[in-house]
Amino acid sequence: MLSYGDGKTVPSNWKFFNIFVLSFFKDKGYQVNEKLLVEYLNKSLEHYRGTGWYNDNPAYDYYSMWAFQMYGPLWAEYFGKKYYPEYAQKFLKNFDDLKQEYPYMFGRDGKMIVWGRSMTYRIGAIVPFALMGLQNDPAVNYGWMRRIASGVMKQFITHPDFMKDNVPTLGVYGSFEPAVQPYSCRGSVYWMGKAFLH
Repeated sequence: MLSYGDGKTVPSNWKFFNIFVLSFFKDKGYQVNEKLLVEYLNKSLEHYRGTGWYNDNPAYDYYSMWAFQMYGPLWAEYFGKKYYPEYAQKFLKNFDDLKQEYPYMFGRDGKMIVWGRSMTYRIGAIVPFALMGLQNDPAVNYGWMRRIASGVMKQFITHPDFMKDNVPTLGVYGSFEPAVQPYSCRGSVYWMGKAFLH
């Protein structure tokens, strides 16, 4: 595992895979490449563009939410606040920014706009709403966040083409080849489980 954490990555949200491995082993008392850890933290923060959105080199899409805006706050909560509070604060500030804009990416019925790559992750787009609970902010309308989350889950899970052979399809509502990434596999659909993370 340490060899993966200490290894190369690509200039996208994948840096968090290294960050989490290095952070876990540091927390357990192992010697880790802290220079690389800090480098990947800085590079991840450099993707931030404002109002809650990260650029995932080169795209703006739901990866900002189901990757950067999930991994950043979780890293901050469970590791960063203890070891790197200045970095934790930056990730949490960027998370705060999305509260004002991101809910408006969803319809009054709670449905999400179907756009961007890796739509097979579907309900993973709602993970920031659950993570808002970590901050216990009285200014957040948690009922509204829950309504959006329920609407998105219903949008996909109740669709008749969602499942095939009792497994979610690779696609949007049903199988849809243009939504499949070159690295996708049958298990990719389960990234939508991020919606239940907190």
